[in-house]
Amino acid sequence: MNRVILSLLGFSLVGGTRALDCAPRDYGDGVVCVCNAGYCDKLEDITEQDLSKGNYLFYTSSKAGDRLAKSVNVFEASATAPEEPVFYRLNADVTYQEIMGFGGALTDSTGLNIMSLSDAAREKLLQTYFGEGGSQYLYLRVPIGASDFSLEYYTYDDVDGDVNWNNFALRDEDYKYKMPVIKRASDIRGQPIKLFGAAWSAPWWMKRNGTEFGFSYLLEEYYQAWADYYVK
Repeated sequence: MNRVILSLLGFSLVGGTRALDCAPRDYGDGVVCVCNAGYCDKLEDITEQDLSKGNYLFYTSSKAGDRLAKSVNVFEASATAPEEPVFYRLNADVTYQEIMGFGGALTDSTGLNIMSLSDAAREKLLQTYFGEGGSQYLYLRVPIGASDFSLEYYTYDDVDGDVNWNNFALRDEDYKYKMPVIKRASDIRGQPIKLFGAAWSAPWWMKRNGTEFGFSYLLEEYYQAWADYYVK
């Protein structure tokens, strides 16, 4: 059975919370919901009545200013029946994919911006991503080394020829910006946040172009070392 991880800037429908409406701010090209130390919007409960027989529930976001505006409506019979009826058969006993959770990317710039907020504003923001009434993220993609959202290029071992990774080490960006977010997110979620790592680039000395930047391929003699780097 295949498993699917969806990494989206989306939301999941949850219960157990009271709705807090969007505090809109119009920037001309569109409307955003203000989230600060004093206030952040939340999703509303989904009740049994919302999903009772014949009802359907939908959320609307629009350029005009709607942000996850909840609406409940009733399915109505079509005024004209189709010439040939269409039947759908759903087999609940067969599962082809399993959605393991939702999440987003925690890059250096993401962590830097989150950690630059006041304690109260940072807590509100993290609650909207990981808490009830928010997205309830469970997964984070974390770059292995620098990405295009970093202040500078780096990998975890830029010492030429160090195939045994004796100089492999995390960076200040990990300790200052990413680890605190991961730890607090796990506390809010009530379980450890699941991580999957992705390297944007191999160390420069492992690449055919021998430089930090630009498109290139891995030198064949470093295939095993590169695999060890990922495991490290």
